[in-house]
Amino acid sequence: MSTLTLAQLLAADPGSFDAAAQAWHALSDNLDRAGEDLIRGTRDLPNAWPEGTASQGAHTATEAARGELSDAYNPARRIHQALDHHAATLASLRSQAQGQVDAARQGGFAVDVGGFTVTPPQAHTELAAISLEKRAQQIVHELSDVLGRAQALDDSTATAINANLPDPVTGFGQRALPPVSRADLVAMKGRDPKQVDDWWRSLTPEQQQQLIRDYPDLVGSTDGIPCLDRDQANRLVLRDDRTALQQREDWIRQRMAWLQAHLTGGTASDQMAHHAEWARLNNELPQVEAQKARLDRLSGKLDSMGGQALLLGLDPAGDGKAIVAVGNPDTATHTAVLVPGVSTNLDGMSGQIDRANQIRTAADRTMNGPGQVAVVAWLGYDPPQMDASLPTAVASHRAEVGGVALDGFVDGLRATHGPGGDHITAIGHSYGSVVVGQAASHGHQLAVDDIVTAGSPGMDVDHARDLNVGSRHVWIGAADDDPIGNPAGHAGYETAVPIVGPWIAQAEDSVHGPSPQGDDFGANRYHVDTHGHSGYWDRNSQSLANQANIVTGQYGLVTLDLGSRP
Repeated sequence: MSTLTLAQLLAADPGSFDAAAQAWHALSDNLDRAGEDLIRGTRDLPNAWPEGTASQGAHTATEAARGELSDAYNPARRIHQALDHHAATLASLRSQAQGQVDAARQGGFAVDVGGFTVTPPQAHTELAAISLEKRAQQIVHELSDVLGRAQALDDSTATAINANLPDPVTGFGQRALPPVSRADLVAMKGRDPKQVDDWWRSLTPEQQQQLIRDYPDLVGSTDGIPCLDRDQANRLVLRDDRTALQQREDWIRQRMAWLQAHLTGGTASDQMAHHAEWARLNNELPQVEAQKARLDRLSGKLDSMGGQALLLGLDPAGDGKAIVAVGNPDTATHTAVLVPGVSTNLDGMSGQIDRANQIRTAADRTMNGPGQVAVVAWLGYDPPQMDASLPTAVASHRAEVGGVALDGFVDGLRATHGPGGDHITAIGHSYGSVVVGQAASHGHQLAVDDIVTAGSPGMDVDHARDLNVGSRHVWIGAADDDPIGNPAGHAGYETAVPIVGPWIAQAEDSVHGPSPQGDDFGANRYHVDTHGHSGYWDRNSQSLANQANIVTGQYGLVTLDLGSRP
């Protein structure tokens, strides 16, 4: 993995790589001419020297020389192409980095290229200090992006050279890079997604496909691997899991039929054993059927979306987790990540994908054309369910765990995004807004530009500024009759939620911090014209339109009930 630093990038000499590229180009030309000369010089050899041991040896040596020259030409040409691309791209990246450093310094920021730090100028007000600090962080992010691409270029060029150098035994151009092990992939999980992206891009296409084929569960769940590759891996996981469940279901049915036929006869001990096994399998069968049915529904939903949907995560265990993008976040100019709340599970992913699609469709209407927006339905955590786990909705543990996962996922989106705009919005619905709040605070720095909530019970912070995106980039919405998102409606829990509703109503007013809807929270309050706790994405609603305008950064089009636009 490349260890190229910002200082080294700024001091790099693309001309040296260009000179090396030209040398390899000259070598490939010379090899091509030598091959033609050899062919012309030996084409009449069979006629001039048709028989004898020496003649056979000459023929063998000639064919070997022809083969070696032919094998050497293409690798030499590929090394030339890799170095030529490296020189041109390095020059561009160095220019970008130098331009960013110069612009920052002209703006009064102190940039230490050796220590890779950016210090904002002195501010005279708290608001200005917050703004300058955010800009300093943005400069670091922009420089990191350029440096990351330079490191990935470094790795890919090294891979191309190593793959085409002569092997001591097999000859020029025959060196095959070894397969990547599961341990290598496991070692990347949990690392900075930018490091993962650099490592992934340093692999050859053959190595990447080998990992997808051999370890799809790891590839599909690792932040920092490009979205298209994660989708390919997770679809293999989905296929394999469905196949395994179908095989288990078939075996259970066959075994139960055999046991049914042998419940009588044999010894008393045999009959008891058969009864016990039949009962156990009879209990397992509906569970297997339910697991397979939920995966079948997810597969059918993905199929119905055609090439628009990417499966970026899948874990069928328990209530199930899934991450589905509508559109490709790696190429989209604007990406939203929708985090659902209480009672969402794998069975409900179809509805979450529909919501994501509705946001994307509304956002596309505000742009010059489709394809610039991607929306991710992110069920990457375990929300409380309408069962014995419901009381955890008034606690933050699941949100804390989910916040860590969300933070890493968004870092992965930043790492794998291609050139161009990269505006990311987090949208938290209900308890999902608690997850977003956790990911953006409490020692985390959720790498988004805007935060939107819909029906939020609280975000585990005291003020919008605690979310680290700037108060004007925090957008809160709640329907008047939403018993969860509207503080005045918390008493609605008493009738909306059986048994534990009154207890939740009492706890809700304080357990996740002050309501974001409050004037003192300091966020923008966008207008909501829908009803209830789940209507925020109703077609043709102002609520949906406002979210779409935030997602696309068109803040001037957002209708506000309170606050100031960025």
